[in-house]
Amino acid sequence: MHQTSPTVPARFPKRQHHGHSFLRLTRPQLASGAIAFTAMMAALPALPASADIVHVEAEVENLQSFVAPLSVAAIPEITRADYSITLFSVVQAPAPAGTGILSAFGGRAVSCEGCSSFHSGADFALLAGAPVLAIADGVVSEVGPSGSLGTYVKLEHVIDGETVTSTYAHLGAGSMPFALGDTVARGTQLGIVGMTGAATAPHLHFEIRLGGPFGRAINPLPWLAAHVNV
Repeated sequence: MHQTSPTVPARFPKRQHHGHSFLRLTRPQLASGAIAFTAMMAALPALPASADIVHVEAEVENLQSFVAPLSVAAIPEITRADYSITLFSVVQAPAPAGTGILSAFGGRAVSCEGCSSFHSGADFALLAGAPVLAIADGVVSEVGPSGSLGTYVKLEHVIDGETVTSTYAHLGAGSMPFALGDTVARGTQLGIVGMTGAATAPHLHFEIRLGGPFGRAINPLPWLAAHVNV
């Protein structure tokens, strides 16, 4: 029995392509197209829209160069000066402006029995019965009558950060109503002018001592000139 083999074609038939002409471009055509595309891309920066982009990029670079020096690391350290605030105490004079002085601070001739040769204060020439007022807020640190000062009161103050004692002496008998430890406000009436103690005429003996009731006595007139502010 004779068998025949099926016939096998020598090659596959070519497919037919329709509607896709770019698939049939030759190599020279593809090369020309690539060159044209490259030239077009190279020309894009010259276009108006591209010019705007380049301009914006340049502005950003300029802004960065300006902001860079203002970075936190570049800002110089600012040190706050050590400012201090001084609270000035309110101080008034113990007598009206223009009041005369009968006896000044310092050495003097003894004028009466019990009077000292060194005057530790200043004597203001006030009329009998005139009110005697506290020069500043304070606390009563000493009261009395005494042989030389008569009826008197001492106030302890803190004035501009310094402990100061003021003394008001030769007050009228019974006119001083305060006791040790009483708090007194500036301008409070402490008594009236008299001539108790070692005195030859009515007047106010006024002292300033620094550091407390037994502190150093100073000339009260320059001190008042430097501290009275009302």
